[in-house]
Amino acid sequence: MGGTVKRARRHRRTVRLALAAWLAIRTTRPMTAIREAAQDLASGQLERRVVVEGWTLEQFCLAPELRDIYSEFLWGFPLDRLDFIGITEFFPEDLRYFSREILRNKVRPHTLNQRPAAADAALQRQIAHLDRARVEAWHARDVALYRRALARRARRIGAPDEPGGAAL
Repeated sequence: MGGTVKRARRHRRTVRLALAAWLAIRTTRPMTAIREAAQDLASGQLERRVVVEGWTLEQFCLAPELRDIYSEFLWGFPLDRLDFIGITEFFPEDLRYFSREILRNKVRPHTLNQRPAAADAALQRQIAHLDRARVEAWHARDVALYRRALARRARRIGAPDEPGGAAL
């Protein structure tokens, strides 16, 4: 087994232990943010591998060490135990709700390291050429998690259906 896969599994165990410790504290208002799988997974060693080996977006999306990474992070923690789930595509609106209802104050959105428009357009072209069905099947648990989070958000805001419900 490759070193990267071993490190990824070791990291998952560390995350699970940290989450278990956090749950043991019995936090009264647990929260998390769920983000689409294709948007924000690469970091550290994996990022260097992606760059050095020149992975395509599809290779990245189908990397075994990234399969269902958000479901792995939550480690079976039930979404209904979370007071809030923020969706990145609705960041300003969700932040306003979170700051008003959870923090009981006003927080204004502040974005750092935002992708330039030209780079975003190039990424959108790459995403358009993905075998989306294959990627979504590979990350089936994360896709289901994301869709549940969207449905929960729709219920919270009183919308019959959440726009932009595509997983990728």
